[in-house]
Order: sequence, then C-alpha cells, then structure tokens
Amino acid sequence: DTFLCRDIVYREKARLVYDPQVVAAHHRRPLFMPHLRQVSRYARHRGHFARRFPENSRRPAYFVPSLLLLWTAATAAAAAAAAATGAHWLRAAAAIGLSGLAFYAAAVAAVSFSRRPRTWLLSAAGIAATHYAYGANFLRGFFSRSMPDGVKDFDHQGAALRGAPRA
Repeated sequence: DTFLCRDIVYREKARLVYDPQVVAAHHRRPLFMPHLRQVSRYARHRGHFARRFPENSRRPAYFVPSLLLLWTAATAAAAAAAAATGAHWLRAAAAIGLSGLAFYAAAVAAVSFSRRPRTWLLSAAGIAATHYAYGANFLRGFFSRSMPDGVKDFDHQGAALRGAPRA
C-alpha cells in the first residue's frame, strides 16, 4: 500500500480520498510470539520505507516506539554510570529517565485495565512488548540498506492450511 499510494500521489499526480467505509482487514496473530513476529516484520518495513520514501512514510508517530526504546536504553546507561561513578548529574538523569518510564508504565496499566489480574498483566505486558519490538525493528529497517526479508515461516497453522505463500 505504501508503494501504491506513493505512485498514485507522486507519479500519477492524483489525489487520495479518505473513505471511512473502506476497511483493510489484517489477521491479528495470537500474543506473544506470533504477534511480535508480525509487528516486527511490519516495523522493519515501515522503518525502511521511512528512510527511502520520506514524502509519504515519515510520520512522527512511526518513530515514537523507537524513542521509547532509546529513552529506556539511555535511562539504563545513566543509572549504571551513576552507580559506577556516583556523579550527581548522572543520578539526576537516571531519575528523570525513570520518571518518564514510570509515566509510561502507568499509562500502559491504565489502558490495559481489566478486573481480572491475569488478563490485566498479560495485556500490559503485550502492549509494552509490542512497543519495544516495534521500536527496535523500526530502527533496524530504517538503517537497513535493502528491503527487509519476507515471511520465513507461518505465523499460525491457519495460514499453512490455506496454502499461504512462503518467502
């Protein structure tokens, strides 16, 4: 769809019109591993397109999970350096980083709330895992020189039974 929309707008000089009646259905994989593989593959492609086709693929929202990942890494590095050196400014940086991560954790807990503790925990873990998997793979795709690989294995048995193509 990225290539199609780009060709319509930039090569054909036509206009795309939003129609709320049009729906593109994508089969969602079960949590955890099949879902994370699907999200990771999507993120690698989205990252690659963001680098190669900035005119229609560089929306700020696409970068947010990668910023979360980098924020987490910077916070961990600041905390480790503060523990090793005792530098006050590193402790302050780690505290700021941890405050941001606490806000993120509270937001995830709020949006995943369920009266069932197990469901709540799995939903929150699934949201966070999805964000971090997307963030890492978006960066991987963004910095890749070539188009990321296609599907190597089936994500679920239904695809294998329907004869889905394999890369």
